[in-house]
Amino acid sequence: MVGSGVIAEQEPPLWRNRDYVLLWTGNLISSIGSAMVLIALPLLVLAITGKALQTGTVAAAEAIPFIALSLPIGAVVDKYPRRGLLILAGGVAMLATALIPVTYYLHHLAIGIIYVVAVLVGCATALDQIAQVAVLPRLVGESRLAAASGQAELIYNVSAIAGPPLAGLLLSKGHLAVPFIVDSASFGVLVLAVGMIRSGLDSENTAETGRWREEIFIGFRKLAQHRNLRALSIMTLTGDFLFAGITVLMTVLLKFRGASAQTIGEAFAIAAAGGVIGSLSAARFERAIPLVPSVILRSWATALLFPLLATGIPPIALGFVWGLMNIMIAFMNVTQRRLTISLVPGDALGRTQAIVTFASFAVLPIGAVFTGVMLEFAGGRGTVLTFAGVLALVAIYSSVSRDLRTP
Repeated sequence: MVGSGVIAEQEPPLWRNRDYVLLWTGNLISSIGSAMVLIALPLLVLAITGKALQTGTVAAAEAIPFIALSLPIGAVVDKYPRRGLLILAGGVAMLATALIPVTYYLHHLAIGIIYVVAVLVGCATALDQIAQVAVLPRLVGESRLAAASGQAELIYNVSAIAGPPLAGLLLSKGHLAVPFIVDSASFGVLVLAVGMIRSGLDSENTAETGRWREEIFIGFRKLAQHRNLRALSIMTLTGDFLFAGITVLMTVLLKFRGASAQTIGEAFAIAAAGGVIGSLSAARFERAIPLVPSVILRSWATALLFPLLATGIPPIALGFVWGLMNIMIAFMNVTQRRLTISLVPGDALGRTQAIVTFASFAVLPIGAVFTGVMLEFAGGRGTVLTFAGVLALVAIYSSVSRDLRTP
């Protein structure tokens, strides 16, 4: 783009952007709190019910709003003030999460309350995630979108590293409810951060008012208008499907190689570190390599790395291979987010991101079940080789697709 370097130099770095730093800090604290609850919630459910099945159904209850409500939420985000929606989402999540420690210490906590909290937090989180993508262009300039998208990936990976050990420390001392207190407070910090932002968070253009059904499907039309975005979305969605059960697959592969619990933990930590590295370097990678060559490179790198999981390499080496793939995944996620934000008008960004969110969460349970079925009937090696074949097809598609090369 002509003149893009001049624009980038004129715009201040993200860390000198007060409003962006406020939102980033609030998101990081909130994400760490939520990562703590990912560990604490199943243990709390087991302590109350003694049934492993309930842990899975509670997790499903929190995921259902992403599938059921993402599309209408997108229309809401484009129609109503986004600052208010972000504060509403954080406030609902804060109060809902606080119900668990309050009822726990009053000895009134029941599984029904946990289900209600899971659904409420799921609704609030779906609203927050879609609205956050929609407000990003108002906080940072176009030349900083890739860097800001990389920071979003960084928050996810850092919280995945920091949250579980913090939760484990508290849980080891018998404090089952304390992680939920921390999580509730972290949502409060996010609400405060959003309230302190000075910049306007709404699109300069007001979304057209029409029938709800028509407004919801505007997101589909926006994706269809941009062929390269549509092609990239197909590739990303395929990756979401295949990697939905990656933690289960890696656990099985590591156990099959005789890895101890400590070695498994180390392999997972190495993989998470790969995600952090990818998040930190994604913006620089995007600046160095044009869209199409970078997508082709990442697709083939992932397709060639995945079969290594089926070889006889040591358990800890599996963690490094997984970490390298996480770098590629972080790169792809940043490209997807940056391209969506840069191509879609601000008044339709909520509805377009809602389509992406809906599709991503819709394939996750299907992909997780598919991974389990493959492990049951094809074993670890057969599952890896099957997935590697699909990734090879994705790489071939990236190499020959005309859509990817057409705006």
